[in-house]
Amino acid sequence: MPIDLNADLGAGCGGWSDDTDRTVLRLATSVAVPCGAHVGDPVSMQGACGAAAASGLAVGALVGYRDPFGRGERFIDYAPDDLAVEILYQLAALDGIAVTEGTRISFVRPAGALFDMVHTDRYHAWALVNAVLDYDPGLGVVGLRGASCCGRRNGTASPA
Repeated sequence: MPIDLNADLGAGCGGWSDDTDRTVLRLATSVAVPCGAHVGDPVSMQGACGAAAASGLAVGALVGYRDPFGRGERFIDYAPDDLAVEILYQLAALDGIAVTEGTRISFVRPAGALFDMVHTDRYHAWALVNAVLDYDPGLGVVGLRGASCCGRRNGTASPA
């Protein structure tokens, strides 16, 4: 059974790399790149995507609440439609940068407080799933094994 060793890459601001990032590139098989809402910025996103592409690593979008001061660790009570648009924005931003670096995003992983909430709050789970379905239904979504709090109906997720 193949194992994917996933790590976060490019969580800096203004510069993408440090010694930890270089080590990750040698060990990981996929990387999750922050989309700038909770950590990261366009420069670090570009550097991380370019380095991952050059190393042949799969790139995923690390999406989170727009909370740069709390690094995405604080709960934000978004309306589901607003959160879905926020996530869609983050996916499009990272994927657009990834394309210029010769790669595409292949999976999505919620970060910080959003990661916790999508496993317990059906409205935040609905927002994540629908943003991914709207952007690219072929993207994988990383979460906790066996967790589910929203059902899928006719190609969309429903919070009910």
